Amino acid sequence: MKIDRNAGGPVSGFGSSEQPTAFPTTIKGFAISGHTFASFDALASDLSTLSAKYGRRVDAFIGYSFLQDKIILID
Repeated sequence: MKIDRNAGGPVSGFGSSEQPTAFPTTIKGFAISGHTFASFDALASDLSTLSAKYGRRVDAFIGYSFLQDKIILID
């Protein structure tokens, strides 16, 4: 994943007293259960604070930019 570290900016909602930063990137080759999806824009950020809060590693969040045109079934 290529991350443009020069284009980062502050974000909120991480539950930390520090000001976290997110960087623009593009997700390519994303697949769920063998179903592949077209590339989409995303933000990359250090999720270690959230991982510590939840007590397990948090790798990513799938957000509205990806989900907006899809129907999701959680079984």
